[in-house]
Amino acid sequence: MACARKVRQAPNDTDAASDDSQSRGRRLRGALWRALRRATVRALAVSVIVTVARRVVARRHDASSDAIVQPVEPPRGVAEWPPLLDTDTPGWIDPVDGQCPLSHPVKGNASSKIYHVPGSRFYDMTSPERCYRDTAAAEADGMRAPKR
Repeated sequence: MACARKVRQAPNDTDAASDDSQSRGRRLRGALWRALRRATVRALAVSVIVTVARRVVARRHDASSDAIVQPVEPPRGVAEWPPLLDTDTPGWIDPVDGQCPLSHPVKGNASSKIYHVPGSRFYDMTSPERCYRDTAAAEADGMRAPKR
């Protein structure tokens, strides 16, 4: 009988050990899931904060670039045309040597239908296909302001 008792107790001991390891495994999985959720929430929060900060900076940059436009100094070697005073002439003229005169400082790109004002982000990099008196003349010709 003594042997029979030991045989009966052995499965009970392993059952208790397996229950303990199963509950330990469940606790470990639960802790891992909680840590994963916390890390995901933190990463999402950081992503949202960075996105909002970038938009705020972009809006401030856009607002500062829409401020008073300073006159642009003519580059050396570029002829200065007198301003057009009559209203019958078109609001745009062709550039000379890739430069717009002071009378028509707004650069227009006919292929993209985008115009750039002096002081804007891409004004210096843009080689104009048309030069406009002002933004109203550019918009009347079918151009639009840049999105950035």
